[in-house]
Amino acid sequence: MTDTELTELSHHPNTTSGDEWKGSMKVARVYTEALIRTAEKKGLVNAIGEELDSLIDDVFAANSLLELFFETPTIKKSEKEPVLQKIFSGKASELFMDFLLLLNRHDRLDLIYFIRQVYHDIEDDRERRVRLIIKSASPLSENQLQEIKLQVANSTMLQPIVHLKIEPELIGGLVIQIGDHVYDSSVKNRIEQLSNQLLAKGSYEIQTGRNRFRDPS
Repeated sequence: MTDTELTELSHHPNTTSGDEWKGSMKVARVYTEALIRTAEKKGLVNAIGEELDSLIDDVFAANSLLELFFETPTIKKSEKEPVLQKIFSGKASELFMDFLLLLNRHDRLDLIYFIRQVYHDIEDDRERRVRLIIKSASPLSENQLQEIKLQVANSTMLQPIVHLKIEPELIGGLVIQIGDHVYDSSVKNRIEQLSNQLLAKGSYEIQTGRNRFRDPS
């Protein structure tokens, strides 16, 4: 990363009040924009995005203690640096390694999830992509996935990027998340909706019955 970008980051104030999530996202965006600018200059935008994904989806998934290591503020950054060097040196790209060390020097390793999200948001905006999270009770066929992607592409005019999760507890249903919007067609969801409708109808009929026998005087 350039000296100018490092200077900009070192002077960025800590978020100590207000909405914690919004504050974290705001700080993460500063680091992420510096990272993606540098990655662009080196032609590594896609590669760095893949390293962020691998760190969270592969490394953290296999080693929850390492994830805790990133998130724990009580471990001094002077103690974290040699651990980072030992684990990632020679495995991560030089840029990604430098970025992790930079985050550590500013006690910002705990922002890694936010940084991954912002990084992909920026990528998707530039490439006119939209990410779909599809949760299904059972695996979907290629034709089913293509049909979903086609419908989303036609309605959003964006290229869909699909992330499929199998969740048997959906009871034969399908949940599609596009950004902050969730579309739920699961049987469980329909049962709950029907139950709520019946409860509402029952409450109305009970109240009507009370009114029917109420003394008009």
